[in-house]
Amino acid sequence: MDQGAAWNELRKSFQHTTFFKRDAKGISIGSERGEIGGRLNSNFKFFDNLIELTTNVSYNQVNADFPGNSAPGNFRDENNSIYNIAIGLDPTISPYNASDPSGYNVLTGGFETWNPLAEVMLRKKENQYRYLLANATVKLNITKDLYTSTMFGIKNNTEHPRFFRSAQHRVSREQDTDGYAKQEYKRWDDRIFEWTVGYRKRFDDHQVNAVAGYSYQDFNGQGFSAENSDFPVDGLQEHDMG
Repeated sequence: MDQGAAWNELRKSFQHTTFFKRDAKGISIGSERGEIGGRLNSNFKFFDNLIELTTNVSYNQVNADFPGNSAPGNFRDENNSIYNIAIGLDPTISPYNASDPSGYNVLTGGFETWNPLAEVMLRKKENQYRYLLANATVKLNITKDLYTSTMFGIKNNTEHPRFFRSAQHRVSREQDTDGYAKQEYKRWDDRIFEWTVGYRKRFDDHQVNAVAGYSYQDFNGQGFSAENSDFPVDGLQEHDMG
């Protein structure tokens, strides 16, 4: 194939790429979400359509901050306790206290009587989600009636939850601890491999179709978690796991 013919073959191929970035803030303080992602689809044909290569890649990353007051590892069920407390709290109580080390009016000892602003601002509750989905297929057109193809695909999902509670937080004061932190990491991998051979032939008013192949798929997962408390300083936050 000369260079001109090769260029014409390349022009028959295509690529499609998209990219996005989104940022969102919730109604309540501490509720934020940042998202980036993209998609790449391509199809290439070589040697007068003898070989075809098709690829699809999709990636999405989400960084989320949660304002709720549920347990450190609970990122799915954000209860409404903070909102209920805010509605029922005496409106004459100031959320700030200049004489407190935190700068907030941290209310302790009462039954469901908290400062919702201090509750959120003196702790961190985040999670990072990453989603990858990719596959590639190579098809060999042996004749106009006979072909073989191979496909490999992978799905990879990860989560990285992080939680930190300052030593000045209400819960830390009530439990007499100098802060608390927890990190988790979760990963799931799904892999698939497929090989097929196909034959299609027409004889006058009759058509023969036959497909044979092999398929393999596995699922794997792993994860860990670590937590610590009673820190000398708040500065390292959830990274102080020593």
